[in-house]
Amino acid sequence: MQKHLLIALMLFFVSYSTCKAQTIYQSIYEIKFGLTQKNNKAYTALVIRNTDGTNAVRIQYKNATTKKTTSYEIPFLTKADDFMALAEKIKPTVFYGADTTSCVPVYFSFFSTGRYLDDKKNTLAYKNKKAVNVFIATVTPLRREDLKQDYVERFFLHNDDFFIDLFDNNKTSIQSTPWFYYITIANTLDKKIGDGCKKDIKTLAPIFKRIPQELDLPSTEINIADNVFTKQNVLNAIATINPKKQDIVVFYYTGHGFSYKADEVHVFPQLALQTNLYADDEKLIKSATKNIEEIFEMVKGKGARMNLVVSDCCNSLIQFYRRLTTTTQVTRPPTTGPNRVEMANLFLKRRASILMSAADKGQYAITDKIFGSLFTMQFSTKLMGALWGKANNVTWEYIINETNTATVNFSKEYNCGTKDAPFACLQQPIFRIE
Repeated sequence: MQKHLLIALMLFFVSYSTCKAQTIYQSIYEIKFGLTQKNNKAYTALVIRNTDGTNAVRIQYKNATTKKTTSYEIPFLTKADDFMALAEKIKPTVFYGADTTSCVPVYFSFFSTGRYLDDKKNTLAYKNKKAVNVFIATVTPLRREDLKQDYVERFFLHNDDFFIDLFDNNKTSIQSTPWFYYITIANTLDKKIGDGCKKDIKTLAPIFKRIPQELDLPSTEINIADNVFTKQNVLNAIATINPKKQDIVVFYYTGHGFSYKADEVHVFPQLALQTNLYADDEKLIKSATKNIEEIFEMVKGKGARMNLVVSDCCNSLIQFYRRLTTTTQVTRPPTTGPNRVEMANLFLKRRASILMSAADKGQYAITDKIFGSLFTMQFSTKLMGALWGKANNVTWEYIINETNTATVNFSKEYNCGTKDAPFACLQQPIFRIE
């Protein structure tokens, strides 16, 4: 990891923590691999990375014939060139077992940028005085609190610092790195707005996938679209995640929405969680919808530190199909590098639950054939402007207000009437911060 990046990340984690300043945050990855495709789970590695710059790689090898295991330690390297230059000199430290000929040095390319990147898989091992490709079976992020003693004993002795710190409550000064959950729900097969929903997902995905990469946070992504777009799958997705108190959850919905005429309780819209759901089937509507406020409460109830719940849909009275027009404006990608300080301001320093929706009660949400939904486009533009620009101490309040103002102003350029009786649209996003 480059020194200046390491120092920056250390500052991020320490600054938002409510613990002591010396608290260290730790990422743990279990990597199963082998030297052949057939035997790609012969080795299990624990890669442990700390925000104070210390790292450890412990590996256990299981002989397929004898079933005996050997555990050893190797240096943590982030550059393939360094590995090739040092591989022959690396002497693995063996602390369990006797099969030393199988204790090969390994270079895990996942960490070659100084942060974890899942698409970097050209892992190498050094055996018989040459580099050989490694076959990866699985890569699994782990939390400190989920590690059991019998599992850790496969890799560490009882007098190792990691073991002592993990199981001695009087000595623990390390916490697990926050995890990032990103759930997207999109009505992509709908005849009227499906194409727009596809554009919405493509607009936001680069942002919410890049943020955990830049902040080096383990991430879990759940996408519900196409043929799996159902209410039950949405509820299952929320039930599946198990965020801890330091984690971040982002939930995004794009599709149809509406309000019940007699509903005086909910200001935010009902989400239509079935493709081609029509307003003339009252029984089906009630069984296939869920209010975004109810989803917000479900997400909050998971106990994460930061919750962002966003819906881009109409909030009109039962006639909930979004108006479609065509313009030439598109969202442009950022031209500057990521601003990790502002990413930390929004996602690491803040403890909040935020609910955002595209339109106020009784209003339509506009979908454009060129760039997708108006609200999502404006939200992504303002978010990118802060996180890929020169913003200073950006806040969620600022981004929300900028998004809402731009959405209102831009919506007025659209026709929400008919060709013969036109009138300007008015789309006013609504939000709540707790």
